[in-house]
Amino acid sequence: MRDKLNNFLRGWGWIRSERGFTLAEVLIVLVISGLLMFGSFEIVRHMVVTSSTDRNKANALCQVQYVGFWISEDVMQAKYEGVDLIGNSTDPFANHFPVTVTWTEWDGDVNRVKFSLLPQDSSPGGVSLYELTRQRWFIPKGDSIEDPGTNKGTTTVGEFLTDETRCYWDTSGDAISVLKLEITANVDGQVASRTYEINPRSQ
Repeated sequence: MRDKLNNFLRGWGWIRSERGFTLAEVLIVLVISGLLMFGSFEIVRHMVVTSSTDRNKANALCQVQYVGFWISEDVMQAKYEGVDLIGNSTDPFANHFPVTVTWTEWDGDVNRVKFSLLPQDSSPGGVSLYELTRQRWFIPKGDSIEDPGTNKGTTTVGEFLTDETRCYWDTSGDAISVLKLEITANVDGQVASRTYEINPRSQ
């Protein structure tokens, strides 16, 4: 009798072990899995947003540096009188573009560069953005300096620039000899700004 009872209990235990998970256990597993999946999704989303933000910030900084490089490169080859700013050239709050830079090379050839700040075709988010173009002319030695010369083409040297981008002569010293260049770029809300102080060639 006892053997039959033991066999019965062992059989019942075997049946119970084959029944699988209870509803409560399944619900707990589903909740834990959902939390893990949600956490993973948030981590991936954060990585994507961070990557996009960093990319836009780097792009804004690159635009500022491009503009600073090109204007500095040209202005440093010209004398003070070879840098022509439009409007009140000592007002730090005015837009002095276009800026024309003219210099004579060692062999007598003349270069003339014109920087223009133009509205971009599309300005996302309702922010007014501009692009800076660089147009270059070449005047061979012996030709009149007033001659338009040969147009070497126009290139875009900066994009996503804001209306805070400006240049002016610094009048804080004894003489007007330093060109202040303030550049601000905005790429999808990520802003980069730099101020350059450029000294034209003295001789």
